[in-house]
Amino acid sequence: MSNFLQCVAAYKPLVDFFQALLTPVIAIVVAWIAWRQHLTSRRQLQLARYERQFAAYKALMNFLAECLNTADGTVSIIANNNLHDAWSESHFIFDGDDIPKYLLEVWKSGLHYGNAQRRLRNPNVGPDEKNQAQKQATELEQYFDKQHTEAREKFRQYLQLQ
Repeated sequence: MSNFLQCVAAYKPLVDFFQALLTPVIAIVVAWIAWRQHLTSRRQLQLARYERQFAAYKALMNFLAECLNTADGTVSIIANNNLHDAWSESHFIFDGDDIPKYLLEVWKSGLHYGNAQRRLRNPNVGPDEKNQAQKQATELEQYFDKQHTEAREKFRQYLQLQ
């Protein structure tokens, strides 16, 4: 037993050193774990924001598809409301006001397109007004056709996974 105590006494400075080192090492490990959790939370927030931005992009693409692919040019209430909701939310999920303005412009163009299509189908509308409605509908169809490319470019900066 006395040999054991002598042996422990010989290593006492080394034990004291490691004992003193233990607290800072634990503090460093805890700080590293906290930093990693911070980074993970930040990435999760970025991913959640990305998902909401992509949902706005999908709502726009669905709206454009309905404008161009329906026989009478009408857009379903669901697609219309989805784009309007995306516009409402866009003020908070996109930096700047370029996307909110763009979504509002497309949404309003969709409303004008629907009005032009209704005038074309209305039997009480005169020929001059029908010609004007046809011209407006054709211009808006061309506008919607170009929006697929333009929307991709406008949303590109927000939908890059980094």
